[in-house]
Amino acid sequence: MKINCLNTEKKYLLFIVFIMFIATLNLSACKNNKESTVSYQNSTVSNEVEKNETGVNIDGSIISWANMKIDNPDLNLTEDQIQVLKYFDVDYLNVSEYNSLQKYPEIFRNAQISINGLVIKMLETNDSTYQCLVWMNGNPGIGDECVQPTNNEFFVATGKHPENGRITEGDWLQWYGRYQDVKNYTINGNKSYYPSLSVNYTVKCNQAGAEERFDLSEIQKVAKAILGENIKIKEPIYGEDFTLDELHYPQYKFYPVIPDNQSNANFSKFEFSQMNGFIRDANSTLEEERRFFVSADFQHYIITVYERNLKLMYLEYYDRDYNKLWSREFQNVDNAVLDYTSETIYLVADNDLYMIDAKNGEDISQPVLVGEKTTINVVQDGIIMVGKGNKDNIMKTDINGNIIWKTSADIEITNCGGLQIIDGTIVANLVQSERNDNEYTYISKMVAIDSNGNIISEFIDAKYPY
Repeated sequence: MKINCLNTEKKYLLFIVFIMFIATLNLSACKNNKESTVSYQNSTVSNEVEKNETGVNIDGSIISWANMKIDNPDLNLTEDQIQVLKYFDVDYLNVSEYNSLQKYPEIFRNAQISINGLVIKMLETNDSTYQCLVWMNGNPGIGDECVQPTNNEFFVATGKHPENGRITEGDWLQWYGRYQDVKNYTINGNKSYYPSLSVNYTVKCNQAGAEERFDLSEIQKVAKAILGENIKIKEPIYGEDFTLDELHYPQYKFYPVIPDNQSNANFSKFEFSQMNGFIRDANSTLEEERRFFVSADFQHYIITVYERNLKLMYLEYYDRDYNKLWSREFQNVDNAVLDYTSETIYLVADNDLYMIDAKNGEDISQPVLVGEKTTINVVQDGIIMVGKGNKDNIMKTDINGNIIWKTSADIEITNCGGLQIIDGTIVANLVQSERNDNEYTYISKMVAIDSNGNIISEFIDAKYPY
């Protein structure tokens, strides 16, 4: 802790600044009491906030990796840490139906969501911030064809302009941000209620409507933040860097990254996914896959090794110099999920919940039988887990694994498309994928669950064959 001594003149200047600050707040409050079309909330960390080393302590509590978000100013993240979290945060709830935003604000309010849309009108813009009206699921058309909105499915997006240029009318983007609420806006003299989004970042869409969430320059920033400045990276070439197989798909790129430090064969070459927080050893095969995670203190690496034919999983912990600090073996593993703090790794493998000391790899307590899980999220007072099937498929235990409650969402869960904890409420996207002969059916359901395990809102977000 640093203690600064101020002389009288400095104290007086600070007092004047404080009075001006209070006056500004009062003026803002008066403006907010009036109807306004602009409501911008800064979603990045202020440069005036002192940065810490790890960014995981908030009010004396330890926050888990799954709950570390880039728009949480209390984390005091460095720019490198923001880049890493942005890459690994895959819990944005993808919203495809506009009516869902209008009808179920109790589910989406303050949640991180992802929406596709076309900018049709700038409401306010300056050198740093913007507010615009977006046509949800709209597109600019192909060639000279100009597509005009055929409905009133608009939302208002507010954020900071990206580094590569301002947001302008006609931009076709995938929007990643935090849903605010349905708000009243006056646009061209007309009052309307539109969903409001505080934007974290945007990604440009191509003519096929797809988007490459992270390009080469962003992957390079992430790779340097994780592995150090001395790396080599390039655009991938099919047939040279990898071929299409069970681990590689034509619609997704995997950027090859080679660190200059080749002291450990397990860290010689990596594949960074362009779409989400997925890093893999480039030497992985379907039979043996090595996945790479960053620890919650940003100072260590967590490696999972899956020997699929043998149903073995190894959990390994390394320091930043690629030195292995400890390793664990788990048998009869078909799938495994984990969340972790800077002190503890919470792992569900072979239906058991393990609580592992990150310093030495030893069990903090005896493993607890919880069943097969697709998602785990560690909160301050316990652990939230989503399982497969349609009975007791959402569970909360205390921090030692003792069951507090179970609840059943009316869907045959095969996967979880995202889980967030919003002001104590659990918001989850539950996915059912079923096969009937050669046809698959995809069902996506949104649920909100209170802290006692009661489902307070739910609806089917999407259902279609594929």
